[in-house]
Amino acid sequence: MVWIDDGRIAVYDRDDAGSGTVHVLDPTSIELRSPGVRWIKAVATSPRPVGDFGFFTDGEHLLIADEAGLQGVDITSGQQVFAIDRFRPARQDRHTGTLIQVGSANARLWTPPEWTARAG
Repeated sequence: MVWIDDGRIAVYDRDDAGSGTVHVLDPTSIELRSPGVRWIKAVATSPRPVGDFGFFTDGEHLLIADEAGLQGVDITSGQQVFAIDRFRPARQDRHTGTLIQVGSANARLWTPPEWTARAG
């Protein structure tokens, strides 16, 4: 799960076969189904495998790390718009947006272009 912005949350639902679906939820659309049980409406859904490495956002794209690398996926359409081969980040600095992949003796960083000024 990752907060995209103040109005959207992305969650990943993986099935037993290893494939799954990304759902973009609107937390303002809470529906009371029974006492104490609330549901949040999905505003976008796209089938997409998500690996075990990481699931992040830059506010415009979902950033999904898997065995192949990092994919930038349009939040609304679910279409892949860019990829960084062999970059498998495990963490994101929430202030600068910088993603980090740590190796045995080094680290690899990438900052989404829209956030570059924040990263310095």
